[in-house]
Amino acid sequence: MKDAKVWELDDLNELMATQAEESSVLEFKHGKVLEDLSNRQLVDKRKEEISIDVSAFANRSGGVIIYGMEERARAPHLAEALAPIDPAKCSKERLEQIITSRIKPPIQNIDIRPIEVDSRGYAYVVIIPGSHTAHQASDKRYYRRVNFGNQMMEDDEIRQIMNRPVRPTYRVQLHIDVRDQSLLISGDVQNTSVMTANDVSAVLLSPTELARNAVAGTEIIDGNTFVRMLDDLRSREKSQLKPFDVKGICFERACKIPELIPSLTVPLFVRVYDQFGQAHEAEFAVSLHPDSVGKIVSERQ
Repeated sequence: MKDAKVWELDDLNELMATQAEESSVLEFKHGKVLEDLSNRQLVDKRKEEISIDVSAFANRSGGVIIYGMEERARAPHLAEALAPIDPAKCSKERLEQIITSRIKPPIQNIDIRPIEVDSRGYAYVVIIPGSHTAHQASDKRYYRRVNFGNQMMEDDEIRQIMNRPVRPTYRVQLHIDVRDQSLLISGDVQNTSVMTANDVSAVLLSPTELARNAVAGTEIIDGNTFVRMLDDLRSREKSQLKPFDVKGICFERACKIPELIPSLTVPLFVRVYDQFGQAHEAEFAVSLHPDSVGKIVSERQ
């Protein structure tokens, strides 16, 4: 799909036609959310909600909020209908002023694109870039976008975001294959920053049913037990990732092949460590369907 900065009405209609779903990078908001800004009883609540939603995207990796798009009430939250905003009740300029004044520090380079829907009014497409620091909502809390909602951030998460400009950043990809009747999970860690990373290592967290090799303990994530499998980086002569390293550092682990069902999808996590400690956590939803084997899997945003 086109860049949101050049979206037109046809692009909004396409989101509905393709049943686009809310995610960690996309959110739909009914036009009434902004029209309520003209209601004295609701204005403060709506301003706070706007600051939470926008700051949460900036604190994650950026994204798009469409004000004037109604979503399906039950999960999955799909784009269902256009619910435009009367500009007399909330103009683009007022929305921009609320975002600027209610989030500290202000988020740089936010773009608000008004799209005329019909005689009822406009939809406002708010394009939020990922930021280099943490941003506080008007309730004095910090949030980040998770799936199709917002979550308050822990102290260590806030510190990690605030240190983005002075620490290396990473991208992780997984490759799923089958070898000798085993599921082979290989990974590639890339340095995406302008800093050289030293003492880089990675840990793969896999559901217990996939565990085969010796593991380095277990932990509970979202109520499920995962095993920790270390990479082999410490046995190498060098574990350094220079800026924009194309090859990156690879690891691979063989796991048991469970009795697969056609649509089995399993969660996997990769944690990257460097000279600063834990530097990155990547989450994956890996399909074990035969048609998916051999493909590269990118981390969820």
